[in-house]
Amino acid sequence: MNAPLITAARLQLFARRSDYMAVAPKLEAAARRFGIDTPREVRHWLAHLHVESQGFTRLVENLNYSAKRLTQVWPSRFPSLAAAAPYANNPRALANKVYGGRGGNIAPDDGWLFRGSGPGQITFRGNFAAASRGLGIDLVGRPELMRTWATGAMAAAWFWESKGLNRIVAKDDDERIRATLELTISENEFDDVRDARVIYNGGLHGFDEVKRQLLRAATIWGDE
Repeated sequence: MNAPLITAARLQLFARRSDYMAVAPKLEAAARRFGIDTPREVRHWLAHLHVESQGFTRLVENLNYSAKRLTQVWPSRFPSLAAAAPYANNPRALANKVYGGRGGNIAPDDGWLFRGSGPGQITFRGNFAAASRGLGIDLVGRPELMRTWATGAMAAAWFWESKGLNRIVAKDDDERIRATLELTISENEFDDVRDARVIYNGGLHGFDEVKRQLLRAATIWGDE
């Protein structure tokens, strides 16, 4: 068996605020199960997860916003402070408001039950159901399992593999080593980050931060 790629020592370097001793084995097992098994694949996967989980410190989406912040994050849904007031500092009501009736959410409380969860922040009943099939675990009946490191990491790796993101971040034939690691990564892999981010997140939200984390990850998970 190949030596582990995601070790506690490496994760500590990448995410020092995380519980790296506990989290690293979960990420390693998930990566191995779903074929994220080269340094390049690992650094791209972990760069996305770092952003989604706030440095591997959160397993549940933060939906605790002030009214003012709601008008900034969801201006079309909350065009005024008055419209935002009922949902301010009310995570459950907010989740059901912004996630209700889409992504397979059908019951009144589905937005809350299937809010962003796990290090990959998987959201919506439809994605929980797909992950259930992929992992052989009932995450619709027990959505709280997604909010554990063991299952959440597996779901994050399943999601990455199911979207074909290893292929997106694979090395291209025209790549060249540049004078510095930063130049090498930025010129060869930032286009991969962009393409992967669109597929992963549905847009470019968080793109700049994922690029920053990829550069950091490349100093830890360099090409062999």
